[in-house]
Amino acid sequence: MQLSGAWIKERHLRRRPLEQGITKVESLRGATSHQANPFVALIDKNITNQQGEIFASNLIYSGNFVSQVQVDEWHTSRLMTGINPQFFSWQLDSGATFSAPEAVLFYTNAGYNGLMTETHTFVKKHIIAPKWLHQKRPIVINNWEATYFDFDEEKLLKLAHEAKDVGIECFVLDDGWFGQRDNDHSSLGNWSINQKKFSNGLGHFSDKIHQLGMQFGLWFEPEMVSPDAPTS
Repeated sequence: MQLSGAWIKERHLRRRPLEQGITKVESLRGATSHQANPFVALIDKNITNQQGEIFASNLIYSGNFVSQVQVDEWHTSRLMTGINPQFFSWQLDSGATFSAPEAVLFYTNAGYNGLMTETHTFVKKHIIAPKWLHQKRPIVINNWEATYFDFDEEKLLKLAHEAKDVGIECFVLDDGWFGQRDNDHSSLGNWSINQKKFSNGLGHFSDKIHQLGMQFGLWFEPEMVSPDAPTS
């Protein structure tokens, strides 16, 4: 079983039988993602939510990877995961060190629910910073689905007031506050305030959110740049 999908359709269960030979999932695009996730699991054919054995592996790595299972002539399965060797080389000089990515291995005999318990427990104990593990999180509203790119300060403040009335504690301003960002074809990388939407500046808007007793969050996407973004 692997977890693959697409944008807003992430983490679908993809299952296929193991046969003699190699079954694998890999990425050579320079990154892992919802398209190719470095998680694989060997599961019982008759798995249920409550019963069945699962052996799973999750590579803690975001670059090119390969996770594969090889079944030999004696029907023995060997699971391997790590950096994808294609296009990869590393010059290890005398006295130098190289640290390979870590892989987390899971086992359960309690089906899918058992695997979820194992993975969630691992994240809580080893991924989430101890400072935040037991700290209460604010209830958040994000304006994206309510407005998409079509908003200004007045429209957002109306939404914030309604959110405050139902107990929301943090307002996150999503895509469209910068450049000429009225659609998804421009302005990524141009992190200047859209004066048409915020004529008084972003600080003025965030002050209004704070005056409501709410926290303020801001969305940006550093991993992408639009062709029309400024070069300096």
